[in-house]
Amino acid sequence: MGSILGRQEHACRLNRADLRGRVVMYFDWGLYAVWHVGDRLEVSIDNRRETVYSGEVVADHHQFYQGLAPDYPDRVEADFVWVPPTLPVVHQLEQRGWFIIYRGSRSVILSRTYAPTTVGAPSGSSPCFPDP
Repeated sequence: MGSILGRQEHACRLNRADLRGRVVMYFDWGLYAVWHVGDRLEVSIDNRRETVYSGEVVADHHQFYQGLAPDYPDRVEADFVWVPPTLPVVHQLEQRGWFIIYRGSRSVILSRTYAPTTVGAPSGSSPCFPDP
């Protein structure tokens, strides 16, 4: 399954980081992740949400994004979470012992295990998705 960080620049960062495991994704980014990382990361949801995933899975993700189910990554045994930094769940996960391992203007990746934080910098020469 999936890739993470951002178009070319983010995909390079992800590949260098060699992340492996299960990731709770922001729903619009899942297929991007699948395309770039292949089977190293198993995404929790992707853009096909209405046709592939149950109503319960979609509802669970929405609850999680809204900060109403911060334990969701624990329930699905996720190793990482990749979401927009403005979601309330980012702070909630940090309070629960998760670590931000990537921080950009449009996305953060949190991990169960500590790693130094990588900070994204805007780049005009290489478009990135969903960050800088």
